[in-house]
Amino acid sequence: MWSEYFPFAKIIGLDKEIFKVDPTESRIESRYFNANSASKFKHILRKDKPNVIIDDASHIFKHQQDTFFSAFQRLTAGGLYIIEDLNSIQGNLIA
Repeated sequence: MWSEYFPFAKIIGLDKEIFKVDPTESRIESRYFNANSASKFKHILRKDKPNVIIDDASHIFKHQQDTFFSAFQRLTAGGLYIIEDLNSIQGNLIA
């Protein structure tokens, strides 16, 4: 879906399970990532500075927070950070 929405983007999918990527699609990668170790995010993308980050993984607020604090610093200036499905029952955002 994202490759159609962003037709010229390099897409790096992070998940706790490596997903199958069409070998003819050189602009899409699958890399291992576990939201329980969000502090390692900067190491996963050490060569990449994304323009857009979409967090559509764990809906556990602590995981979303940890991933944001690790991932946002990797985002290019003026980039877009999206968190899908915030759950207000789990706590409040840190100001």
